[in-house]
Amino acid sequence: IYLYDDNGIELKRSTGSTSGSQQTTANENINFDFVEGQTYYALVNSYNADTSNSYTLRSQIKPTVRASFISNASEDGPTAGQIRVVRNGPITGSLTVSLSMLGSATLGTDYTMSIDGMPITNSFTFDVESSAKNILITPVNDSLVEVTETVNLQVANNSSYVVGADASGASVILFDKK
Repeated sequence: IYLYDDNGIELKRSTGSTSGSQQTTANENINFDFVEGQTYYALVNSYNADTSNSYTLRSQIKPTVRASFISNASEDGPTAGQIRVVRNGPITGSLTVSLSMLGSATLGTDYTMSIDGMPITNSFTFDVESSAKNILITPVNDSLVEVTETVNLQVANNSSYVVGADASGASVILFDKK
């Protein structure tokens, strides 16, 4: 079994081999992280013309997860900023997404994160049939005069999904109250 991209470039081939006319069943697998929007082609060669062959092509496509900016945050109010995380592909099961937070603001000290009113830290779970979640980034309203800070949230690598091609990160600016 060979897997090719849209330009005919071989991406992967199965490692199994079959030989001899007595072989009746051969199970071969190719593991590959498919990319959303890309077209793929599979080639299956039959080496035994004396037998009738049937092939089943099964794909287990991992969802693609990405994050995007919606709005900034402010201590005035306070007003929460938002980052939207979406998954494309299969939604028939739940999916836990790992997050990585970078930037100058510190989770717990400068801001909190929540989805649907529930606090989160470094991961959350998409429910079955759910494809989008809005993460609220709420500044901690303190009496300190601080410089403007940032929260850069990124979808972390995980074997259960593919991180979006855009590196799936989004930043929210935390403005201090005047």
